Amino acid sequence: MFLKISGLGARRRAWRGIALVLFLLAMAAGGPKAYAHAALTASAPADGAVLAAFPRQATLTFNEPVSPLIIRLTAPDGTTRTLDRIAPVDDGLRIDLPDGAPPGTYALSWRVTSADGHPVGGALVFSLGAASAAPASAQGAAPLRQPAIWLARLALYAALFFGVGGAMSRAWLPQAARGRAAQHARLAVWLGLAAAPACLALQGLDALDAPWRALAAAAVWQAALGTTYFITLALAVLALAAARIALTASGAAGIRLAAGVAALLLGLAFAASGHASAAPPQWLARPAVWLHTLAIAAWLGALAPLFWLARGNDARLAPALRRFSRGIRWVVAALLGSGLALAWLQIDGPASLWGSAYGRILLCKLALVAVLFLLAGWNRYRLTAAALSGQDAARLALGRIIKLEAALALCVLAVVALWRFTPPPRALHAGQPAAVSAHFHSAAAMARLAFTAASADRPGRLQLTLSDANAAPLQAQAVSVAFFSPALGIEALSRQANPLGPGQWEIPSLQLPAAARWTLRIDILVSDFDRIRLEGELSLPAVSPPSSDKNHSGTEKQ
Repeated sequence: MFLKISGLGARRRAWRGIALVLFLLAMAAGGPKAYAHAALTASAPADGAVLAAFPRQATLTFNEPVSPLIIRLTAPDGTTRTLDRIAPVDDGLRIDLPDGAPPGTYALSWRVTSADGHPVGGALVFSLGAASAAPASAQGAAPLRQPAIWLARLALYAALFFGVGGAMSRAWLPQAARGRAAQHARLAVWLGLAAAPACLALQGLDALDAPWRALAAAAVWQAALGTTYFITLALAVLALAAARIALTASGAAGIRLAAGVAALLLGLAFAASGHASAAPPQWLARPAVWLHTLAIAAWLGALAPLFWLARGNDARLAPALRRFSRGIRWVVAALLGSGLALAWLQIDGPASLWGSAYGRILLCKLALVAVLFLLAGWNRYRLTAAALSGQDAARLALGRIIKLEAALALCVLAVVALWRFTPPPRALHAGQPAAVSAHFHSAAAMARLAFTAASADRPGRLQLTLSDANAAPLQAQAVSVAFFSPALGIEALSRQANPLGPGQWEIPSLQLPAAARWTLRIDILVSDFDRIRLEGELSLPAVSPPSSDKNHSGTEKQ
């Protein structure tokens, strides 16, 4: 029994379905929150801090080394200035702040790029003297920028895999990759040469969070050229140029040489930047990306030649099918082996598959790839032998399924392009230092604290477990915590805790600088007349695992 999609109406419905999938993916790319690899883990001043003196410098600490793109300071009166005196420090940045700052609330907005070439931004608010109305951070707000990035990447991916892959098929299946198949590969090359500068421009806009009108600004292009993604685009353009030569050359030796160069450059392009290539250990990640890329190109590049031969009842179909059937097993082995290695590097457990955006995209990709393998297996084990024996029905069914494979592969590339906006779980967990614990106590009560710094997927938080003198959960009406750091010039950063359960309280969205010793004062309102005060110290080391400190406390009746 053959799989059939017959008739013009059925074909139109199939393509409409594919178009709907691509549209939904574009909307997913345009969600309100885009993630990247680097994550802010600490800052000085802390977000929400009220300072007695204006700091001469600000420090931003991330979960990995970053490069600054643009740092802005917005004053209480709404004026914004760009800060350019920036120095790298370990996994962070030290920024010189201007002198003569008036009292009020300031917003420090930042945008940086990490090793994988993805820009990420944020802002923190602090006050001098007393808080005022928080100024609005400067935002470029280019509408539909994320869908545009996704669409440009999809176009580039399709061009590279079908264009360079088509050039590779001229060396692999020399008798098949001619005529309309070669023509389609050349069109893919031109698409890639058009998509590459579009990707570069969008990278610059995203790097600076700039509006569309800034496309003509030199700073946008300079920012794009300063990221590792530019290396990927440069290698991709060279790969497309080599593919163009392979697709127009006439001698077998020249075709093989140009196709080999194109394949080499294609693998290097994808290995130069991105989440997968930036994963440790590099000796495994980058070769795995290179091999995975070449396997995809070898498979997808062979689809068009085989389709046109099957559709036209060409005598060259039989030798091409035999050669493809012999070689595809090694291509699939390389694809699966490298894919498993990359998934192992990025996914640290089954829970990460459905518990993270990256994992859910991977599951969607795997579902599509599973269907793709089923179609390919049907072609290989049910239709190939029949087509080679001269059965026209099998040959035509073979062509239809190859066409479906190409369409499904395009959907896979569309899903993969969404990874531009999601960090892998290993990056999320790299930005999640272990909780720093401490124990405060007095004759009336005790408190166990657990502070977790901000990470890529969640804000920092302080959890408190309160007990009475008998170690039973302490019932309280309200709990507040004040943070002091004389070394950082931070005075009485007070936060109200939220109840979670008997004796359990939490302060969400809390961010404190690391490498600092903090004095904490916990006020526990037991009743309208009784208040218990616990005091102690908490140290946040610059490196994990953190440790807790010795504490002291007191009790106050009111």
